[in-house]
Amino acid sequence: MDLISTFLKNKNITPPDETVRLRFVEIVKSKLKTELLIKDVFVRNFVLYIKCSPAVKSEIFMNKRYILDDLKEVFGLKAPLDIR
Repeated sequence: MDLISTFLKNKNITPPDETVRLRFVEIVKSKLKTELLIKDVFVRNFVLYIKCSPAVKSEIFMNKRYILDDLKEVFGLKAPLDIR
C-alpha cells in the first residue's frame, strides 16, 4: 500500500473533465479573444455546458464547429460532442 501511495503522490492526476474544461477555455481565449472562467464550464455525458453572458455564448455557438474540431484533435474519441 505504501508503494501505491508514494506513486500517486508523485503524479499530478487531474480529472479528465478538468483537462477538457481547461483546454476549452484556452481555445475560446485564443480564437474568440474572450475570457472564460473554468468554473463556468461543466462537462457531462460528452457535452460542454457554459454559464456566461448571452453575447459570449452566441460567439461560441457561431464558432462551435471549429472549437469542437480542435477538442477532437486533442482528445480524440473522448472529446465533447456538443456545446450548450
